[in-house]
Amino acid sequence: MGLASRLRVWLLVLALAASAAVVWLLALPAGRLSAPDGPVDGRGVALWLGLTLAFVVTDMNMVHVNVGRQAHSFSFSFVPLVVGLFEVGPTSLVSSRALGAACALTLLRRQPMKVAFNVAQTSLGVVLASTLWAQVGDNDTGSMRSWLAAVAALLVVSLVSSLAVSAVIRLAGGRQSARAMASTLLLDLITAVTQTAFALLALAVVRVNWLGLWAIGLVAAYLVFAQRSHVLLQKRHGALQRLNDVAGRLSRDLHSDLIANEIVVGAVQALDGAVAELELIDDGESQRIRYDGEQVTRDAAEDEHNGGDITVPLTAHGRLLGHLRVSGSSAVRAYGDDEKQLLHALAQHASTALTNGKLADKLRRQVSDNEHQATHDSLTQLPNRLMFERITDQMLTGGRPLAVLLLDLDRFKDVNDTLGHGTGDRLLQGVAERLVASVRAGDTVARLGGDEFVVVAEGVSEGVDQGALAARVQDVLDAAMYRAKARGRGRYELSHESPVGVLGRT
Repeated sequence: MGLASRLRVWLLVLALAASAAVVWLLALPAGRLSAPDGPVDGRGVALWLGLTLAFVVTDMNMVHVNVGRQAHSFSFSFVPLVVGLFEVGPTSLVSSRALGAACALTLLRRQPMKVAFNVAQTSLGVVLASTLWAQVGDNDTGSMRSWLAAVAALLVVSLVSSLAVSAVIRLAGGRQSARAMASTLLLDLITAVTQTAFALLALAVVRVNWLGLWAIGLVAAYLVFAQRSHVLLQKRHGALQRLNDVAGRLSRDLHSDLIANEIVVGAVQALDGAVAELELIDDGESQRIRYDGEQVTRDAAEDEHNGGDITVPLTAHGRLLGHLRVSGSSAVRAYGDDEKQLLHALAQHASTALTNGKLADKLRRQVSDNEHQATHDSLTQLPNRLMFERITDQMLTGGRPLAVLLLDLDRFKDVNDTLGHGTGDRLLQGVAERLVASVRAGDTVARLGGDEFVVVAEGVSEGVDQGALAARVQDVLDAAMYRAKARGRGRYELSHESPVGVLGRT
């Protein structure tokens, strides 16, 4: 997070804390909140300590659900919050909630900015909830009015928390779509209503007979266990489904570059990560493919890199292909043994897909090379007779006018006999370069064999256009080429001083 983003977040923290203070000060003189919570006795102190401890425990045992690249977290703090609304005054409730959140977050994260933000937004939510409760609620647990007031108060807390979290994500430079915000808010409201209903039932039972507390605790423990198990099962099911989707996409393509891109994209999707890096090792050279949730980039692998939250090797037939790394975006530690096993499974699919892709790339290159060798002259790299026939057939099929110029080199045998075949090859290459430079972009120059060349021009009319083409080729070949200069003892060298009489014949 940059300095500007950190400054914006701190300003939001100050705004939340100031809003909580303003609401508290405005509500207190108006009589909406009672200043004293009653006499400080043993029962009041015990309730305050019990609520504070309950807030610490619930905040330290949160349930985390990854939604896309963000982690949605919620706790069971609404249960002691409902108890606080009925049993203690607003001052005790606000202070115990703020202190409990501060202690839990300090022990868990030890990050001043996050601790300050959560304490500020929690305090504002509880102050607004206490104000609403003071206006419409009472201490009668059997009253429907009190039940509805408690639900409304906890909905206010949930709404403030969701809006504050969405605001801090945007200020910190993150992105959250409107659909994701709405989904998170709906989940928060459902959680608030569910926990409030359970807390109200538990409070009603305890007020009738406090011995029923053990039954409430047993039900609460079972609900916590069931919810955690459901979240874990849902998380594993979703991970396996995403892994299956990624494996299916990897098997559909046989291009190694596209497979590498799909690996990093699939790793982010499968593990709900923020960044995935694939370092490929090929013939001693390393290449890094990186996906940050928005685009795929490629560069040379650096010696120093971020190890990532999880790193697994990619191997095939006992050979190391590279390493796959995935880093999470949430402050919550989201990666454990399940995620490591999932990434290992993804690495196995990726290794197989990369190996198949490289083999397919090699086969395509061989096919392309064989095709090129079969249709092109190995010395001049011009199309050969077979390719010339294919090109003319295609041009004739179009029905457009076509001109074909055949030419060979006079006294080429003398060049080979006098200066050797190596010099003759260089002469052929020079002629090929000049012919290619003399024709239009759409025309074709081919070597039929030996010293025979052909120029094929499409869309050339009889008479003037044909004569201009022949003259242009003749001028190119009439320019100074090479001549042999004696160096003694039968040795010769080539010079550009004068032509050797190489003429084109059309």
